[in-house]
Amino acid sequence: MERDEPPIEWIPGLSRAPWLIGFELAFVLGLIGFYELLFWGLMGIGVQVVSPAYIFALDLVAIPLADALGMLWLVLVPYPATRLGVSPSGVIVYAKLLSARYSWDKVLLNGNRMVGVSRRFGIPQSYSLTPFQASRVASLRPGPSR
Repeated sequence: MERDEPPIEWIPGLSRAPWLIGFELAFVLGLIGFYELLFWGLMGIGVQVVSPAYIFALDLVAIPLADALGMLWLVLVPYPATRLGVSPSGVIVYAKLLSARYSWDKVLLNGNRMVGVSRRFGIPQSYSLTPFQASRVASLRPGPSR
């Protein structure tokens, strides 16, 4: 026996390319910046950073710091909703690797930014919507939009 699902209205959205480029730039520039900062800082206090052991130690410190910048990007910059499904039962954000379904009680809308709270983990995920996507979410959402 099949469930009778309401129809889903699919709305195209923003490209992921600028977001992905920004994420990669944050990571790569952070890696280079932290590596150079550590290298010149150690050279400044008189440590000769030419042995493989020192370079390995620099890598062990610089890579997690660059990862932290990437994680900061993930938290602060909303992910673009490339394809958004809106129905009376909730919202579906479709991206090939990052797809999620949110019921209306787990969706917060603030202008062109939508925050969906994961049912499984309770972690909020922020999405950037086009004005048309935001207007459709606001018009189909039951109750207040905040």
